[in-house]
Amino acid sequence: MKQDVERYFHILQQVAFAADADAIEVHLAEAFELSRIWVDRGVPPDEVTLLHHDAMVRLSTAHPELIFAQVADRLTRPLMEMSMAYGMAFREQMEQRYQAIVNSRLKQSHSLESVGKLAAGIAHDFNNLLGNIGGFAEIAADKLMPGSSAGDDFNNMVDNINTLLTAEQAMLEEIALNERRFRSLVENSPDIIVRYDRDCRRVFVNPAYIRETDTPAELVLNKSTDDANVWRPSMPREEYRKRLQQVMDTGVTDQILLEWVRQDAQRVSHEMYVVAEYDADGDVIGTLAIGRDVTRSKEAERQLLHQASYDILTGLPNRRLFGDRLGKDVAKAKRNDFGLAVLFIDLDRFKEVNDTLGHAVGDLLLKKAAQRICSCVRESDTVARFAGDEFVVILPEVGESGALQRIAQNIVGVMAQSFTFGEHSAYVSASIGIAIFPQDGDNADTLVGCADQAMYSAKKTGRNNFCFFNRQMLELAHQRMQLGNDLHDALGKGQLEVFYQPIIDVVSGRVVKAEALLRWRHPEWGMVPPDRFIPIAEETDLIQEIGAWVFREAADTVKRWNALSANQGQRQISVNMSPRQFTRGRGEQIIINYMQAYGLDPAHIAVEITEGLLLDNCPGVTQKLEKLRAAGIEISLDDFGTGYSAMAYLKRFNIDYLKIDQSFVRDLETDPGDRAIAEAIVVMAHRLGLKVIAEGVETEGQYALLAEAGCEYVQGYLFAKPMPVEAFLAFVNADAQKPAVIEGPLAVLMR
Repeated sequence: MKQDVERYFHILQQVAFAADADAIEVHLAEAFELSRIWVDRGVPPDEVTLLHHDAMVRLSTAHPELIFAQVADRLTRPLMEMSMAYGMAFREQMEQRYQAIVNSRLKQSHSLESVGKLAAGIAHDFNNLLGNIGGFAEIAADKLMPGSSAGDDFNNMVDNINTLLTAEQAMLEEIALNERRFRSLVENSPDIIVRYDRDCRRVFVNPAYIRETDTPAELVLNKSTDDANVWRPSMPREEYRKRLQQVMDTGVTDQILLEWVRQDAQRVSHEMYVVAEYDADGDVIGTLAIGRDVTRSKEAERQLLHQASYDILTGLPNRRLFGDRLGKDVAKAKRNDFGLAVLFIDLDRFKEVNDTLGHAVGDLLLKKAAQRICSCVRESDTVARFAGDEFVVILPEVGESGALQRIAQNIVGVMAQSFTFGEHSAYVSASIGIAIFPQDGDNADTLVGCADQAMYSAKKTGRNNFCFFNRQMLELAHQRMQLGNDLHDALGKGQLEVFYQPIIDVVSGRVVKAEALLRWRHPEWGMVPPDRFIPIAEETDLIQEIGAWVFREAADTVKRWNALSANQGQRQISVNMSPRQFTRGRGEQIIINYMQAYGLDPAHIAVEITEGLLLDNCPGVTQKLEKLRAAGIEISLDDFGTGYSAMAYLKRFNIDYLKIDQSFVRDLETDPGDRAIAEAIVVMAHRLGLKVIAEGVETEGQYALLAEAGCEYVQGYLFAKPMPVEAFLAFVNADAQKPAVIEGPLAVLMR
């Protein structure tokens, strides 16, 4: 019987997979012949029924890929052949016993899923064969309610089977609908979607991936991330593969930024979210990557980063990026024992060009200056715009002075050449300071500070030059810093004094005017020269407070002076005003308010300004000068003749006095050129209705020549040095007691 069972299973298997109807008939004939043998042997119908059931279950288990709904007609026909062999008695017995056998068998079976597949496939035709015995499908699907039996109404069971089949069909239709929806979502998604297998090969990509990467599908599918022909993101292939593998190994979602360079050279960026994918058993089968286009946001980030790191005008690295690069270069130089140099470059006379030709031309000059500096160094060097008209250069692995001199000299040379802007030409020069690692400093801040100090030394030596840093500069810088700190307390501690230098009327020989000069008596360093601390006061804006104090002191002194010489005419003291008092303060209003509150005659005060204030074209200067003039205060122009275009400003501004700079007076007796300039200044001033004061008169010969030229007033060591207030009042009081001698310039009251 065992051989017959195997033979029947083989017949059933051949019927299920038969290629055509003829083959089916051959195997059905074998089934009929086998059933005749069973009849002859007396095999009971219930055993035949059970044999058929077991064969069907075995078939569904051995071939899970078999779709029973497609072969249901075939699988019922072997049973029909056996029914014909057994006759009607077989059908009657099966109606009585089949359900009980199946019930008993199913209770012992653990393959309900397989039996369910079988039942779903053969229910209809088996019902045609055995009438209402089709209720087998209901039992196989585990839908038999407690208390039911083989004698239940089989028609109800058939209804249940039809309900199950209808539900199955609806479920299949729902699955197909969801699949269509999902496919539409994937195919029309603007996000790129990629599925990778365990070997990191692309097994699926959606149309957005093809479009965004600009790569044909045949070059992408079934290709590994290691394939250089299809990989063009910025991330290295090995790194991306490693990240995918890590997701598969850990199951942890990853977020990866990929930046692509398309075939059309367009740069696109995607934020990839990578998750692991699993099969029905929970095993990882690959990864799914979904990429959102972040090109615009990343481009905006890059632009912001560029703007934060580069100068908009010149395109050079800015101060921030320069500091970052210098720090890295210094660290590298320390590790490798390399030399390194920093050049600090300042453009001389740039402000004059900017003010004269306008800011647009000034901007063009800065751009061209940047290009010229870059042309003098290597591509590996860093040229940055530090601030305004200042540039800095990092020269890694260059520490030899000869090479640095050549580079600096080249920069000085190209910067001295003409800058042409259409019809305009301009000339500037460069002052360069050089600091070397490690001898001048072993960190970025120190090197920049040393190069800055060296640059100022280059300016002091005539500009258009370069200078190496040395320790003396550092000492001077420290002193300057200390002076700045001490200057904050100098006024409050009574260390500042106002000295007065007499100004002599050339005709009468009397002291009729004086200049108020600030002095600082430092407790440690003694008398500090004005040219050392006044620039510091201007830089720190202490000049506002100090300047106001100087005026109050001078106002008090001139009031006392006029009281001593009430019957000898008005006496006047001139007070120097810093350009910063005009540009950043209300110095002119402070003077006017104090004079009004103090009851001071405006004729007793003159305001002395430098030529640079007029040349710098500072905003509001004209209005402030006119305000002083309207208050009755006279204006004196100091250091006349040292500016390159002062003549034009004499017509624009209302000036009362010109002061010939001592540089023209010093060699007046020996230099015909200086004498000619001094005489020309006097003539020009008189033509413009101005009076002239000559500074730095130290010899009687200078005095005689100035008097002969028509100069109205003189001051200098020939007559008196600057002196404290009490000494000055004693000096002018003694001068007032002596009779004036007017025969000539040598008849002046001697000291």
